[in-house]
Amino acid sequence: MSENNSPALPSHPPVVAGKHSRLGIASFALALVAIILMCVSYFAINALVDQNAQQSGLSSSTLHLLLRASSFAGYFGLIFNLIGVGLGIGSMFQKNSRKLFGILGLVINILALCPWAGMAFL
Repeated sequence: MSENNSPALPSHPPVVAGKHSRLGIASFALALVAIILMCVSYFAINALVDQNAQQSGLSSSTLHLLLRASSFAGYFGLIFNLIGVGLGIGSMFQKNSRKLFGILGLVINILALCPWAGMAFL
């Protein structure tokens, strides 16, 4: 009897997904940048309100300028989140690429949009 009864090994390695999707990486990066911008905006506005309540000595025009700048940071965060959602969805349809960063970016961007959606219904 032959001792070579073991099944034949495949002649080629199994197919593994390619590199991470560039769209997914961009979506994830935009999610992180947007969250940082929104946090900076939130803390800056709170600091300005506290300083204004304590009459810190800053002129009214300086306070308004700082308030507008921090508000723009929050709005840029919103725009980055919307772009990140689009990139995350686009990364889901790329063939032969890993979807990890696309999924992470999509989930984080959607979660970061929830407060904006909540404010829209107030």
